[in-house]
Amino acid sequence: MNEVADLPIFELRPFSEAWLESTRLAWRTHIDKHEMFDLEYQRVLDAATNQINYAHPPNGSPMAYGVFRSGAADASAIVLIVYTPRPGPSRGWLKMLEVILSPQYDEFVISGDMEKYHDALQIFAAAISGTLDLRGTHRSKVVKLYGRNESMLKLLTGVGERIAARGVAGITVAMHGRWLVISEPGVRP
Repeated sequence: MNEVADLPIFELRPFSEAWLESTRLAWRTHIDKHEMFDLEYQRVLDAATNQINYAHPPNGSPMAYGVFRSGAADASAIVLIVYTPRPGPSRGWLKMLEVILSPQYDEFVISGDMEKYHDALQIFAAAISGTLDLRGTHRSKVVKLYGRNESMLKLLTGVGERIAARGVAGITVAMHGRWLVISEPGVRP
């Protein structure tokens, strides 16, 4: 991958135990340095410890993936993804439930910092495209991306409109409530 126009490259990838520990240390250091409230971050990091079994995840349980800046060992975000196997030709659903940005991208930290704001957009783009790429790993013909809050819902609506406007062959795109649903034609989401 090449960096374009000096934008950092981010990619979604599975955590190793070492990368998860590196992420925990980096996030903890940032929280302590900036005296941030850490309860939500700690909950996510603790849960991720039990969510990195990618080969045999418990049915319907989240898997924690990381969005990493090119060359980094600590994640800029944790993405919670659920794979639900289904009988029949649809093979399953892949759902991106939540993107939790690292404390360095907390909304109060990035306020007014256009570089961090652009990074945050790149992180969300990597989470979305990375989830779509996981269709081969977690056999599915349907990918659902959840708009957990208003910002994420607006982002997903814009992404859906952009994909639909491009007329990408081999996929159907629609908003179903707070879900952006991307599926192969003829598959019922």
